[in-house]
Amino acid sequence: MSIFVTYCSNYCEYNKLTSLEGSPKEVGRDFNCQSNKLTNLLGSPEYVGGNFDCTSNKIYSLEGFNSEIIDFFYCYDNPIENLINNGVDSDFIKAFNTFKVVKDKVVNLKRLKYVMEIFGEPVYLDLIKKHYTIV
Repeated sequence: MSIFVTYCSNYCEYNKLTSLEGSPKEVGRDFNCQSNKLTNLLGSPEYVGGNFDCTSNKIYSLEGFNSEIIDFFYCYDNPIENLINNGVDSDFIKAFNTFKVVKDKVVNLKRLKYVMEIFGEPVYLDLIKKHYTIV
């Protein structure tokens, strides 16, 4: 059985989307859903052969987001940007979700620090406090 992946990018930015349900399962290069009205990334492609860019939305959590991204994840201008650094990879996102760092705009600080330490990433508490409750 072979898997067909289109080797093109998928751009759905600037469309006032509130959901990614119905997105292609696989994207051969970049997936760009920036500047919409997304609050989560459910329905994202399962595979992205390049970068995943969800800049300028209202995303607080990566809960349910399990896309395999070959290059990097970008989330500038989203509340989640205060928890994770832009340019992280699939391994980071999997760990972040596995350790359930954030749920319903509440951050488990011990879990966040643990994940960030594993990947050598800094924690910016002042920025996090602007959008989340910390426990």
